[in-house]
Amino acid sequence: WVDSMAGPQTVAVVQPIHVAGAIALHTSAVRWVAYPGSSKLAVPTDVDACDVLWVSARAPKPGPAIATELGYRAEGALQSYRWHAASSASSGGTLYAQRWVTDARPCPSLRSVYDRLP
Repeated sequence: WVDSMAGPQTVAVVQPIHVAGAIALHTSAVRWVAYPGSSKLAVPTDVDACDVLWVSARAPKPGPAIATELGYRAEGALQSYRWHAASSASSGGTLYAQRWVTDARPCPSLRSVYDRLP
């Protein structure tokens, strides 16, 4: 599901942390995965963020900060994905994703985007 939304230079910002880890391990299309609660020291300064995929267990809210301060625009509609826990078809959850892109060159660094996450 994430691979179908990502481009070759997409960086993903994912929460909660276990979903970030799963995407980092299992996706082939995302270039870098960041978790909003981790240390800024873990976010490289040399990764550009022209294409950001926000994935969350709650409907994402990066719009105002990313759009206003950094000049991003939503690329496509907000997507949702319903997953089921292996133990029960009635348990599980929903993930939401929104792709944000910018035409600014040079692109903002992932660290500058990370600093403005909600």
